[in-house]
Amino acid sequence: MPQEKSRRVVPPYSKEAERALLGAAVLDNAVIPQIAGLSTEAFFLSSNKEIFSCILELHAACKPIDLAMLATELSGRGKLTEIGGASYISSLT
Repeated sequence: MPQEKSRRVVPPYSKEAERALLGAAVLDNAVIPQIAGLSTEAFFLSSNKEIFSCILELHAACKPIDLAMLATELSGRGKLTEIGGASYISSLT
């Protein structure tokens, strides 16, 4: 019996949809309560998980969410470079 190769199953995802959702939250903070029920696990890309988590935490703290605030917060967490830098955040919008 031939040995089966181990295959990594990648769940369906759309990086464009992930980016659009994050960009919408940054451009219009009023949508955040509508997406706050999502888990970070709804995102496939780890960078988008980190950004979404940051958005939710800033929102819970009643802080405005914009490109500068996200970059500052992620930098303070030591995650800005890991997610692709300020240029990645700005590309969301």
